Amino acid sequence: MPKKQFENDSKTLEQLKHLGKNIKNQLQDPEEEDLTFDTQVRSRSNVEYDEEEGRLALGDSYSTRKFLN
Repeated sequence: MPKKQFENDSKTLEQLKHLGKNIKNQLQDPEEEDLTFDTQVRSRSNVEYDEEEGRLALGDSYSTRKFLN
């Protein structure tokens, strides 16, 4: 069965590429002490109802997380 193509597949791919580039840049920076990445906050205060989609969606709040912590 062929894979179904979704509209957000290209957006997801771009976000993963961006994440990879950020991590690579941090690894190559000798002054960088902690590897970090940004992720959407998954809490009730950052959830919105999308009437057009008819579902709950994450809002615009992001948090910086550290690897190995």
